[in-house]
Amino acid sequence: MAAAWVERRLAAILVADVVGYSHLVEQDEARTLAALKTLRHEVIDPLLAEYHGRIVKMTGDGTIAEFGSVVDAVACAVAVQKRVAEQQEEVPPEWRIVFRIGINLGDVVIEGDDLLGDGVNVAARLERMCEPGSVLISGTAYDQLQGKLDLRIEPAREQRLKNITRPIRTYRVQPAERQASRPPRLWGRRGLVPAAMAVVLVLALSAGAWLWLNLEGRMLAEQPSIEVLPFNLNVAMKVGHSPIIHGVKNRNCGDPAPSWAEAAAALPVSSLGTFLDGGVASRISRLCGGIVPARAIRFQAVKTGSEVVNIEGDAISITVQ
Repeated sequence: MAAAWVERRLAAILVADVVGYSHLVEQDEARTLAALKTLRHEVIDPLLAEYHGRIVKMTGDGTIAEFGSVVDAVACAVAVQKRVAEQQEEVPPEWRIVFRIGINLGDVVIEGDDLLGDGVNVAARLERMCEPGSVLISGTAYDQLQGKLDLRIEPAREQRLKNITRPIRTYRVQPAERQASRPPRLWGRRGLVPAAMAVVLVLALSAGAWLWLNLEGRMLAEQPSIEVLPFNLNVAMKVGHSPIIHGVKNRNCGDPAPSWAEAAAALPVSSLGTFLDGGVASRISRLCGGIVPARAIRFQAVKTGSEVVNIEGDAISITVQ
């Protein structure tokens, strides 16, 4: 017996979701729903129309949209993240609406106005892996973008996604405000400081611990002022704050810093907040015998409480007030 025919088509699928939505609603449901409604009316709906997107499904905090072009889907996603951030510049950090967006190009099954299948499932999985405020796309989507958008796109390792048997190539689209070049930074137990044109002055080593550097050089005066960010194994913060709490190096000592997708895949799940990309840095590694590139890890607190998270063998106690 022949299999029943189903209608299919190739589509670019965008899945967006609000970070920490349940916590925001728990704190102030009316305020959260009103803010989300405003963003949809003033930002999301106009941009979907501008880039020829169609809303397939909406939930309380999420949206699935279809585009006929990957270029339009990615351009729309970047524009959404940019305008949502601009719209909320005056909003206290603990009340900001922040989206994660995943995009995939794949075959979808059509059921009325709804879309089903792997093409949608992969986009949904990418959204869950995405850094808050950013865009994560699949390899099939990336293959259609080259030379068509003036964006910085970082390759990430192949990911094994839940309920998807084949590995998926992933790429992180850099938000526009993060594309400006920044001086390299050094990661250590006392701070994170610019390292360009600098000379190491102090380097202390204790067994089982990282070392921290203070750098100074004759060209340092020409650099922007240095902000030294404190770090220890006992971190205290307030809701809405997002300090740097760790630095993740590559498995091989001579390799560059891992991408955010690679670092995020190894991070634990936190009940108090979300891990964010702190950018490329450097850290002292006793295992590697010196300075190695690292991915700085920020922690954005969304609710009060205390917990211990394990990152690369370090047990970090986090207290959110």
